[in-house]
Amino acid sequence: MIPVKRCVAEVLMRRNSFFHTALLKRCLGPGFTVVEQCRGKSNNDNNVNITTLFKPVPVKPNPDDINVGLELSGALVKNDIQNILDKFFHLKEVKTLSLEYGLDNYLQRQAHESFRQYCLQTPTLPVDLHVILSDILQGAGHITDLFPYFIRHAKQIFPHIDCLDDLRKISDLRTPANWYPNARQKNRKIIFHAGPTNSGKTYHALKSFMSASSGVYCGPLKLLAVEVFNKSNENGTACDLITGEDRRFASNENEPSSHVACTVEMVNVNSSYEIAVIDEIQLMKDYGRGWAWTRALLGVCANEIHVCGEPGAVGLVRALCETTGDTLEVHEYERLTELKVERTALISLSNVMPGDCIVCFSKNDIYTVSRVIESSGKEVAVIYGSLPPGTKLAQAAKFNDPSSSCKILVATDAIGMGLNLNRDIFVSLCTVDDSLYFMCDMQDFKFLADMIQHVNLPLRARYVFCCAPINKKLPLVCSMFLKYARQYSRNDYISAQWVQQNIGWPLATPMNIQDLMNLEAIFDVLDLYLWLSYRFQDLFRDSPTIREMQADLDIIIQNSIIALTKLLRNTEEGIVSKDPEILDFAQGKVSESLIAQGRLTLDMLEQLHKEWAQKNQSVSEKLIKEKAKKPRTTKLSETTTRRKPKKS
Repeated sequence: MIPVKRCVAEVLMRRNSFFHTALLKRCLGPGFTVVEQCRGKSNNDNNVNITTLFKPVPVKPNPDDINVGLELSGALVKNDIQNILDKFFHLKEVKTLSLEYGLDNYLQRQAHESFRQYCLQTPTLPVDLHVILSDILQGAGHITDLFPYFIRHAKQIFPHIDCLDDLRKISDLRTPANWYPNARQKNRKIIFHAGPTNSGKTYHALKSFMSASSGVYCGPLKLLAVEVFNKSNENGTACDLITGEDRRFASNENEPSSHVACTVEMVNVNSSYEIAVIDEIQLMKDYGRGWAWTRALLGVCANEIHVCGEPGAVGLVRALCETTGDTLEVHEYERLTELKVERTALISLSNVMPGDCIVCFSKNDIYTVSRVIESSGKEVAVIYGSLPPGTKLAQAAKFNDPSSSCKILVATDAIGMGLNLNRDIFVSLCTVDDSLYFMCDMQDFKFLADMIQHVNLPLRARYVFCCAPINKKLPLVCSMFLKYARQYSRNDYISAQWVQQNIGWPLATPMNIQDLMNLEAIFDVLDLYLWLSYRFQDLFRDSPTIREMQADLDIIIQNSIIALTKLLRNTEEGIVSKDPEILDFAQGKVSESLIAQGRLTLDMLEQLHKEWAQKNQSVSEKLIKEKAKKPRTTKLSETTTRRKPKKS
């Protein structure tokens, strides 16, 4: 943590901010000098004090105040008050304490002068200040008793002083374990289940989770949280589900269960549990989401915490346990099934066997492989990232069901749901060229920020919208994201009916792959609504209706995945839509290409067609009006006869 703090300090120093200077003065204490490094033109004046930029805010008394202090302790003589204030300002203790509150010599002089004028010129002083001055004059109080009232006045004329305490606390990264006092009050036991894939580590952790009186499961994916939620309730352990955009209850909202399955970012560190399970603990090293696993490990309030992950993360967990004082117990597991590498390639998809999983790295590969396998009379299950969680789980259950005729799985590299696989077959392999690929840490955040830059939003709301989990490659999702932000900026209620009008609800059964991709994008739009509904409950109030729409859409997508081969055939035959009007202007290389890539939907294309027609009509009318207003002139060249040149 110390290198992080040093790095933050260096960045602030390069920016030459006042808050860095004041903060370091507070942290180092009086007597230390802060040397700032600035880029750009050199400044020969090394004695410039940045606090001189602050001017005191005048404090105006309320003329309607009743002088209660006068009634309680009598009138005060201004000369006597002057003498008390002079003695008070010359005390070394006052100067030292003022430095600790962020008042350097310049600010102290300004505060002293303002406090003096306030005490002498205000006709009606606050009751407590009037009484304390009277006590000091009568010998019943000490002169240092004025300090709290002086500091109170200094904070009124220099409001930034109150921020220094917050800045000091926020930037203090030395002891993160102390950020979670509830967890520190417990004698926690950490059990690390270390092992490779398919070693049973998560199984043993969940066994303890389901047998406990209360527990929380923290998973890396919504899909895994949903799987634990379903398994727990099926086994008789009432369990609720909490993700960024979803809330489900075993009984009802007013009776929460003692067990919770959630994504790791949504774990409640203030609730107390008997057992906590943190899955994939090695993701603490992840640059983008690692903070969530660190927060869960340090802050979850449970008697026993089961962490599952790779053996390489044991050292990091042990180091964190030393800072928290928790006991660590490591259970090591071996792989239950032997992992073998085939010496020869599959060569042909006709050689696939029951239990095989064909791993693809693009949707086009999934569509191609699925059709080839199904053309040979074999049924396949399909799983890829943009499918709804319900559809993924249904396809996984179909593949795992011994009585099902589906024995082959075609999926992307995102699978990992405890599937019983015979062989993993990769369609293609590639190596990553560092010169062509790089990590996009904040690109999605910046993309959304640029999209809503022109929308009038409060700072907090703008930040929340920029954190929304959307796929920026889907135009429909981006368009609805912008519409949500505009509706919120106008303080308009975003109803389910409004959403239905914008997505074309009710939805028809897809005729081809493009229609299916459009339905997947609409599911993401509904997911986005649910995500926003838990952040802005006052305007996104129709989450129950949206959730019902999602359930209906999930069924449509599930049925479409079953008929995937038919959709592929329709796509090849050019069956785009039953509506002939849409079919007319959907033809063309550009439009067909955009639709095939999922970047353009038929509804969007129809709307563009209407806008183009309106624009062409308005341009034509404008040209006709301009031509009618323009006077007719006859050019000289039109009335004269041109002589043809003679041939030589």
